[in-house]
Amino acid sequence: MIVSVAPSPSLDRTLLVEQVTPGAIHRPHTAISVAGGKGLNVARAAHSLGNTVVAVAILGGPTGGVVRSLLDREGVIANIVPGSGNTRTCTSIASTADHSLTEFYEPATTVTEREWRELEQRVDDECDRRPQWLTISGSMPPGAPLDAVGRLTALAHQRGVRVAVDTHGPALAGALDEHADIIKVNVHEAAAVLGLTSDQIDDPAAAAQLLHDRREHGWLTVVTAGALGAWAIADGPMYHAAPGDHGAFPVGSGDSFLAGLVTGLKESSDNVAFSLALATAAASANAQVPGVAVFDAVNARDLSAHVEVREL
Repeated sequence: MIVSVAPSPSLDRTLLVEQVTPGAIHRPHTAISVAGGKGLNVARAAHSLGNTVVAVAILGGPTGGVVRSLLDREGVIANIVPGSGNTRTCTSIASTADHSLTEFYEPATTVTEREWRELEQRVDDECDRRPQWLTISGSMPPGAPLDAVGRLTALAHQRGVRVAVDTHGPALAGALDEHADIIKVNVHEAAAVLGLTSDQIDDPAAAAQLLHDRREHGWLTVVTAGALGAWAIADGPMYHAAPGDHGAFPVGSGDSFLAGLVTGLKESSDNVAFSLALATAAASANAQVPGVAVFDAVNARDLSAHVEVREL
């Protein structure tokens, strides 16, 4: 089982239009709505790959009700804390003419101290069921404690549950301090927490090594760089995975990557190369179709056999 914490959930809408013209009226020919925010994206992608998944989130207001109904429709088990604020909406507008993407992300919905304590209790309850992984994805909402990710990581480790984190800023620093088992970030997030200069960002492998070296404990460090692929380093060698088809719909590919990574580690007794291939394939499959972290799991499995993973 995988438990996916969604600190900043949203209703994610993808609208497809022929061309985006500022100031004009647009009539989308396709509209897709999913339970979104990075944590719920990971939950949906992991469920698609055949896992039993429990999503833990704070949802409130009319939009929160829609998100809950979408989770039910997607078959994702939801452990929901009722929120006092209306859950946010994030919208992506994709042009089918030039494959450009225009995105509008509302700020994360503010949570109360009581709501966050309840979320931690729900996570604690789920960890009592001994899932293989707890994933924590996305930014922390206003009102969450400064050490929110560190607290959730420590809570899971007390139950013997491994933790995979995809976040940034102070929350990422907290995950590093509490020795999360997996840190998965993009190269810009790695650069920010390491204090790297702009020219150093051009070397994702170096960023991965520096981030891994900073960790006194913690097992696997992964740095992604879009079309350039992903670099992963554990106790042994560093690996590089090169994606194949980049696709026209990249939103949610990072979340699909994390879902594929923990799925692969579950299925392969922590074989990093195998898991990196499945993660890269899930990200590529996501980018081939509209919708956030919406992809064909059979296609992702097929693509994983063709991902080039090199030991560096």
